[in-house]
Amino acid sequence: MRRVFFLGALLAACSSATPPATPRLQFVATARQFGPVSFRDPLGVLSPDGETLAWSVQHHLYIRRVNGGPIRELATEPGLILHLAWLPDSRGIIAEHRDRTPRWWKYDLLADRHAPLFRPGQRAGPAGPLSDSLRQYAIARDGRMAAVQEGGAGSALWLFGGVADSAEVIHSKRRLSFPFFAPDGHLACMARDDQRQLLRNPCGGVASALDVEAYGPA
Repeated sequence: MRRVFFLGALLAACSSATPPATPRLQFVATARQFGPVSFRDPLGVLSPDGETLAWSVQHHLYIRRVNGGPIRELATEPGLILHLAWLPDSRGIIAEHRDRTPRWWKYDLLADRHAPLFRPGQRAGPAGPLSDSLRQYAIARDGRMAAVQEGGAGSALWLFGGVADSAEVIHSKRRLSFPFFAPDGHLACMARDDQRQLLRNPCGGVASALDVEAYGPA
């Protein structure tokens, strides 16, 4: 089984007087899947500068420039890769590895090396959970991190770090997942109940008619 990655033109979320150009698909890479699986594999993420695609197959991690060129496989830690995210400067990638301690690793593309993402015992704020225990990390340009805490009733999404090194938590009865930072720095996420999944923008906002129903992983 294989998965083919295409890139299309992204439409701005804000209104514009100029009609958007017709989206165009561009072939980037083919990722081969190692048989049927019950999780997201392969995964693919585009760098913030739009120039490089990273994708994983099991514990293998690859990158390739969107405009073509060789495929580069990075030396990785053991353990199936469950989540990928780019650093804001497009010079590195963070990855979550299953059955690995620590769970989160940072891959430096320029130095061609990797290391644990967090210090031993580091927490999401003074009274927060261990940073390495959180899931589905996203990183903002100012260094803030957002991630999901599993367990308990509902969901908890932690937002911490940055210049002020502050921490806050968003609680919801819905299942929150896949946080991401908009270009202006505010946080959005997916919110799911038993029937449907919504794009909540901003993540901590109340439900409204502006929420967009979204299909995809949760």
